Amino acid sequence: HRDIKPANILLDNSDVVKVTDFGLAKMQRDFGVTSTDIAVGTLGYSPPEQLKSLKNTDQRSDLYSIGMTFYEIIAGKLPFNDNDSNLSVQLAILEGKLPSPDLLNPEIPAEFVNLIRKATRKDPADRYQSAAEMLQDVLALEQRYIQAMRERDRRGAFRRLPARAASTAGSTR
Repeated sequence: HRDIKPANILLDNSDVVKVTDFGLAKMQRDFGVTSTDIAVGTLGYSPPEQLKSLKNTDQRSDLYSIGMTFYEIIAGKLPFNDNDSNLSVQLAILEGKLPSPDLLNPEIPAEFVNLIRKATRKDPADRYQSAAEMLQDVLALEQRYIQAMRERDRRGAFRRLPARAASTAGSTR
């Protein structure tokens, strides 16, 4: 896909996730890369390898973008300030220096932080290797939190969030 971000993830009336805007994926498939061989996509969600060249991207690149989407959903914002320059955002991504999401929201459970960290590691070899692998962790977290909420009889922010967001992971295969 090469441009996974919240604006490209929709829920239909049945809560089925739909991923939209396959323009970058089609461009790469049709032409190999962009005609200028420069990185494209939405900066805040782009993995390091995509900032260097589209030639280096694969499904793990989309999983990074899903991790950044989780980051924004769970922490309430991306790890960059609105006044950060594009260059400073690119450097933070390229150097793998993203602040932990629990620094923005200390109430985020450690398991969610670990999932986001694994998805957004600098080296693709250190990330989730497949959407199925990522989905397995998300579903395990969902079950744990649903059970905890039933036991505590709470309504909470984590009700179905992980499963909804993770459903997009299945669309990157």
